Amino acid sequence: MKGPYTGECGRNSREEVELALPSVEVGQALLRLAGFVEKSRRTLDRDYYLVGAVSVEIIFSEKFPPYLEVEGVHDGVIAVCGMLGIAESELSVGGQPYVHPDSR
Repeated sequence: MKGPYTGECGRNSREEVELALPSVEVGQALLRLAGFVEKSRRTLDRDYYLVGAVSVEIIFSEKFPPYLEVEGVHDGVIAVCGMLGIAESELSVGGQPYVHPDSR
């Protein structure tokens, strides 16, 4: 589960809850028993990289163009993006344009 963004974006600002499953089939059966109906399915492939404490992933699927996801503490994420030549004006957080904390 990814909850709504609260507080300062990029700094533990989103609650995430993950549940380990013994298999995909067990998860599907659990959801069906709870009354859920599968709407769609997609498979994402991820290439993982690590720069210090910052995780960088290339995410791709057959339905969407590839994109880059950078996760970690705020200053580390901004530094890695800078290393990659990505300007702050090109960043987004949760689908919204990134706003530097000092400019709020």
